[in-house]
Amino acid sequence: MRARFFILLCLLLGSFGPYGGLHAKPVIESEPGATSYARHLEEQTEEYAKEIFGGLGISEIPDFRVVVARDSESMRERALKEQGGVPPEWADGLAYPSRRVIYVHGWGPFSKLDVTYRHELSHLAMGVLDPGNVAPRWFGEGVAVWQSETFSYERAWLLTEA
Repeated sequence: MRARFFILLCLLLGSFGPYGGLHAKPVIESEPGATSYARHLEEQTEEYAKEIFGGLGISEIPDFRVVVARDSESMRERALKEQGGVPPEWADGLAYPSRRVIYVHGWGPFSKLDVTYRHELSHLAMGVLDPGNVAPRWFGEGVAVWQSETFSYERAWLLTEA
């Protein structure tokens, strides 16, 4: 188990470079009232998926589905209905890596949606690298934050306080 975690860590630290051969093939579904957000994600997905999956050394991006809900409540209701578990109320996005599904909501600026979407894409990528969930949860969350947010000293300090 420790060996798989070590290999995963080495992949993360050593896999940077061009990702030209990667192609994302998502199905993006939109609820009424969220179509502009869904269109935005359609435009960004190829670039984001190449960076996220390629950045982790993944040579092929699996098919996945993205549900863009109109607001956070609708997103949680849809995820509950389709996935069965009760999502946390504070979540801006949800990823179900074993099912290759992402839920986000179209509320707020595109820049916030982009960070959330990249974060959830990272969880899907980690699901490809670690299908048995061997890596600790904090590691997966750390990778998702690293891949989705720009670095700031304030954020780094906050993480040291966690």
